[in-house]
Amino acid sequence: MTTSTTGHDAAAQPVDGQWWRPGRLQVPGDAPDVLVEMAADFEPPVLDAATVLDPWRASALGGLLGRGALVVGDDLPLGWHEIWFRDPLASGGVAEDGHAEEHALMPRRRPRRRVYAGATLSQRHPFVVGDEVSRTSGVTDCRLVPGRTGWLMIITESHRYAVDGRLFLEETRRVALRHDAPADTDRATATPRAAADPAPSTADADLALEVTADPVMLFRFSALTYNPHRIHYDREYATGVEGHADLLVHGPLTALLALEAVRAAGVPSPTTARYDFRLRGPAYMGRPVSFSVREADGTAEVTGAQEGRLVLTGTLAGA
Repeated sequence: MTTSTTGHDAAAQPVDGQWWRPGRLQVPGDAPDVLVEMAADFEPPVLDAATVLDPWRASALGGLLGRGALVVGDDLPLGWHEIWFRDPLASGGVAEDGHAEEHALMPRRRPRRRVYAGATLSQRHPFVVGDEVSRTSGVTDCRLVPGRTGWLMIITESHRYAVDGRLFLEETRRVALRHDAPADTDRATATPRAAADPAPSTADADLALEVTADPVMLFRFSALTYNPHRIHYDREYATGVEGHADLLVHGPLTALLALEAVRAAGVPSPTTARYDFRLRGPAYMGRPVSFSVREADGTAEVTGAQEGRLVLTGTLAGA
């Protein structure tokens, strides 16, 4: 069970000691007025929450990833905290895309198209199944930038996880909200998505893992993460409204599969670790995603590609 509050203490502050506020926004001269107004009105709180890393949920993710069951006392693999700290969602508060209409760490009247762009995980100590974990969350940056097909609002979230007051994990997440011009709100005239970057040559890397996601895998991960985003289960919405080629594989699932590829390549998992990844393009259901890994000087570099398109790039190293 997860509990949330809006209080926090000084020890939970991000490293730079400063949470984001609208006064820090630097406005590009040609940014759309609607995004500027949205950012100017965006004053996210600092949130505290706590939950227990229960063995059922850990085992469910282990089954999904082919790892098997975990029991109380087992080390939790890096990144698996993703399936906890999920807020309940009331039926009356759902937006068109399936997400909550209002979310404390998102601006009001946010753009419809929302993309998980990547994250950095800095692990000081591994979690153990059964741990009671506290988390402090806030926004450390919000900026408006031009993208390949329109303007984006890039939000940087900071999450700090502790056990018995001891910091275990620092996580920085990057979320991109794409501005839809008025004409783009019509399904028939929606601006097409930008082409993904081509996958680089992996001649000097080992193909460590290949995964083809099916509807059952997507459903199971959506259920585990309490993720109601329609791009993962509603093909008509994903293709007709958001302009995708098919149902999308979840970005966090792609990031976890990349870590599984590193493990499959025989790279040891450090106790203190830094995992930095960027989601470079969509991964679609029913099409293989190939993960290649190269290791040098204690750092593993992982690349995910689908049909010649770059999906993910990441690095895993000892912290």
